[in-house]
Amino acid sequence: MSGKLASDAVTLTALNDKAFQKVTEGRLDETTALAVAKHLKDPALQDLLFKKLADRETEGKEWSTREIETAARKMANAGKATQTGFDLFGAFEDEKSTFDQEVELESFANRMLQQEADDYRAVANKRRANRVSEAGNVLAIDENAKRSDSAEQSVRDFNREVNLRGPVNAVIQKHAADLLLAKTKKEKEAVKSAMMDELKLSLRSFGT
Repeated sequence: MSGKLASDAVTLTALNDKAFQKVTEGRLDETTALAVAKHLKDPALQDLLFKKLADRETEGKEWSTREIETAARKMANAGKATQTGFDLFGAFEDEKSTFDQEVELESFANRMLQQEADDYRAVANKRRANRVSEAGNVLAIDENAKRSDSAEQSVRDFNREVNLRGPVNAVIQKHAADLLLAKTKKEKEAVKSAMMDELKLSLRSFGT
């Protein structure tokens, strides 16, 4: 074999036994298998991603090949957290990937940063400022414009850095582990709040 066929065959050997068997039997799409095997080598994490893909297909929310590769890369680089507890057999430790929590925190952070940028953009609008001034309200247009620019830059910096190894990704992974271990809604909200405080400090360093 030579060329792409040989390359694909080598890539598929990185699949765990169960997934490889499914490919050979035609029960797992080869393109999907390649997208996962190319970037994700951990057998347990492969199973986890294939399950997520199957669930999305059932829900009619299939990912493109590019999106599958992105998810595989992200899962490969995701952190891990150790959960401890007791069951019928005594104490146990269970190491789990924080992939889901990282995705959740990234989505939350992006939404909060964009909302802040949108809010400052709105109060930096001269037309709107003139309108509300008629009712006795005074807006600091120049200061709001500066904050709007800064907030927009934070959004760009976040989107650029979040999938790279560095301070932004480190903040996400750190708090993803906390989110995995959080039990109550209040605890989860506290994790997200702490993450945003630390993330904003990290993003400011890109503007210095």
